[in-house]
Amino acid sequence: MTTQPTPQAGDETYAALLSAVAQLVEKSESVSRAGRNHALLATYWQVGRLVERALAESTDPGLIVRLSRDMNGRFESGFSVRNLHYMRKLHRAFARNELSGRLGWSHYRALVSLSRDEDREELHALALAEGLSVNQLLAQVRRREGLAGAKLNRVPGALRLYKVTTSSLATPRRGESVLDLGFEMRIAAATPGVVDPAPGTVLVATDTPRGPRYSVWGEGPRRYAYAGVVERVLDGDTLIAELDLGFGIGRRQRLRLKGLDTEALGTAEGERAYRFVRRRLRPGSRVVVETFTADPYGRYLGYVLYSPAADPTAESLIEAGRFLNQELLDAGLAVSLD
Repeated sequence: MTTQPTPQAGDETYAALLSAVAQLVEKSESVSRAGRNHALLATYWQVGRLVERALAESTDPGLIVRLSRDMNGRFESGFSVRNLHYMRKLHRAFARNELSGRLGWSHYRALVSLSRDEDREELHALALAEGLSVNQLLAQVRRREGLAGAKLNRVPGALRLYKVTTSSLATPRRGESVLDLGFEMRIAAATPGVVDPAPGTVLVATDTPRGPRYSVWGEGPRRYAYAGVVERVLDGDTLIAELDLGFGIGRRQRLRLKGLDTEALGTAEGERAYRFVRRRLRPGSRVVVETFTADPYGRYLGYVLYSPAADPTAESLIEAGRFLNQELLDAGLAVSLD
């Protein structure tokens, strides 16, 4: 099933890019089985060149995300954001005539992740000479790189933060304010401890023997954090969890892991990432999600903190929980988007 490209005003550069990439892929699919691997590599190299040129000409910050969605809509798979970034790297790292059909796409993805040209040249030659498997090559790459990977700049979140806002539907009574709970949820509630806070004020709730008491948040910027329970993992970078928004309100929410992208299910790398996350986030696992605003496609992004311990508190997860997003990057199962 094909999908229509996502239109955008003044987008001749993108339309030309999508057409050229689609034609390259269609042409490669007609190559005989014997030459298909080399043809695929050559196609990816050319796609990388086209994307590089389009990025230089376009002012659209979401160009690669759009191309991924439109190409996967037309060809079903193979054009994740991660893969497109690898194609760009392939074009920058190799001349087209250096590509060998004796190595697969997974080999070249490992090679282009190397930061030093001399390491890339040596390991390319070694993989060809000794017929290294992908895992053997990845081990060599990690040794050369000293296991150093992308590091996410996480600022610890805070629980029970609420921003004072306005609403045409939630009408506050005397002594109440409209609070934004996150995820488009608002409620009119009393805020004992703070009188008539102005819209835009961030409040933090603290439990007392007489119930919650509020104060103005003044400890610097922190992410809004929510305690939650995992319902299920959908793939290597997406899950569904029920989040506690406070006031007895729960929200079943689909979440995308912030700062990274994993391969699609159905690919070897995508299945590895999926298994990695499922082993850590079993149904019913307690987590904390530190949230970011939704991306241009309406997906909520978050950092996920978890613990192998039984029933960890939300506070302990914020302070000492395992950072799932970073673990995926450190394991080489995701590409950084930050």
